[in-house]
Amino acid sequence: LVFHHLSETVYDRGQTRTNAKEAEIVAQAVMEHARKHPRLSLGVVAFSTAQREAIQDVLEVKRRATPDLEDFFKANKEEPFFIKNLENVQGDERDVIFISVGYGRTKEGYVSMSFGPLNNDGGEKRLNVLITRSKLRCEVFTNITAADIDTNRTQSRGIKALKNFLHFAEHGKLDLSTETGKPYDSPFEEMVAKRLIELGYTVRQQVGSQGFYLDLAIVDPENPGRYLLGIECDGAAYHSAKSARDRDRLRQQVLEGIGWRIHRVWSTDWFRNPDRELERVVEAIEKAKQAFYLDDETEEEITVEQTLVREEVTAEETLLPDYEMALLHPEIASKELHQHTIGKLAGWIEKIVHIESPVHFEEMARRMVEAAGITRIGTRIRKQLELAVRFAEGGGKLVRKDDFLWTPQMTEPVLRNRSKLPSASKKIKYISPEELGAAIEKLVKESIAIEPEAAISAVSRLFGFLRVTEDTKQEVLEAIRKAIAAGKIQLEGEVLKQK
Repeated sequence: LVFHHLSETVYDRGQTRTNAKEAEIVAQAVMEHARKHPRLSLGVVAFSTAQREAIQDVLEVKRRATPDLEDFFKANKEEPFFIKNLENVQGDERDVIFISVGYGRTKEGYVSMSFGPLNNDGGEKRLNVLITRSKLRCEVFTNITAADIDTNRTQSRGIKALKNFLHFAEHGKLDLSTETGKPYDSPFEEMVAKRLIELGYTVRQQVGSQGFYLDLAIVDPENPGRYLLGIECDGAAYHSAKSARDRDRLRQQVLEGIGWRIHRVWSTDWFRNPDRELERVVEAIEKAKQAFYLDDETEEEITVEQTLVREEVTAEETLLPDYEMALLHPEIASKELHQHTIGKLAGWIEKIVHIESPVHFEEMARRMVEAAGITRIGTRIRKQLELAVRFAEGGGKLVRKDDFLWTPQMTEPVLRNRSKLPSASKKIKYISPEELGAAIEKLVKESIAIEPEAAISAVSRLFGFLRVTEDTKQEVLEAIRKAIAAGKIQLEGEVLKQK
């Protein structure tokens, strides 16, 4: 899910009732999709008929000017390209969906709480249909953010749903962990909370947002910014209804899907044997705590290898510029790495890639955790970094090729001297195949003719490595084989020569 905040565009509320610049940007995005991802089906949905027509008009001009891309619009008979407005989208699934909100901030800076069909009864259902049409990627184009939508000015459930959706699109998470300050829902909840507080736990009541309030939430004592466990205090009368049970099951799936652990306490069981049920709650809290702390523990510890260095390879010797390592803003260390939003993490990753492209995923992760002041990459951190990379890639901020992250603009890698890097970073596997191949071409060209075995040592020194390990040998030989197969160099007898 990719969020494009088009703050420089305006909604012409008084006349055309369109956002012309947004329509231009969406049409251009369609053409880029046709050029870069022709095998992925695409659909465009606008919130209004006027905005749909504006996109259609701009796109027709662009298509006439670029006939070489016309095959994309005629191909894929099973899932043809379409542009529709909100009311007309039903069962149309596509690999990628572009959403143009159209409505939004006017040139005077005013944001009306009028969003066409969303204002009507059932508007939230139309939005639900729309945002579930994409199979792989959904991109949202709008000149407003969730913060611009004032739900105090409208009773529409559709607009409230839009606010939640835009928040999730921008920040990568649902806004469900707010301590509302609301009172306990029932004396039963208060009773359970009181017993847990007596045992030393920090308990918050009514945590979440509308439709997703948790009765009780246990605060992590080691990290007050997160919760260990959500507790639902259920009364038998309410939960006897089948529809309520189904709704609760769906609710729990959503909450567990965004990381909550849920434990239910039934009022009938509590009143029969409160001590036994309290023990079960405590056991659930301690299990959740243990699971959290295990996730925080290392699966892979970043170590600094102690290597005996007898000499230094200088940039003058290698004739390559020094490898520049990215430095990140101190804000990254302000809280646990996995507690930053996906958008924040993606921004820092983009900076690393901008400076170090192409950079190995593991090296990017090393920069992140070291900047955050930690020495361990656990499963949770790795998972968040993977999500952040996907987020940045979906927004066109970087390109991932196997284990390497590239800036979209870079087509050819720059050869870099790594002699000044920490020893843990001086590994041949952290050099992209493209950079390794370019180094071999450079070496063969400058040597006129060189044996493969000699090339291994020469490439190693070119990058600033003092030792030739077995891994280095195998990687360089493989790169030589690929360069020969690609016709970049040739093997003539026992020596490598320029093609």
